[in-house]
Amino acid sequence: MYSIDPEPYQAKAWKYIGVVLIMAALAFGLGRYYAVAKPAAEADIQRLNAGQQGKITPAAMN
Repeated sequence: MYSIDPEPYQAKAWKYIGVVLIMAALAFGLGRYYAVAKPAAEADIQRLNAGQQGKITPAAMN
């Protein structure tokens, strides 16, 4: 039977676990950002289109 020392594999495992956690946090953060930013951008586009179509009157510029 082979005797395998788990120490080097354990060190690599912690490195990979760290990388996966960082990637998950980044993906979660970006997902939350885009979930908020996309509807806001779409609302701005709809408001601009409504103003161009004469459906709303833009505020007067002083």
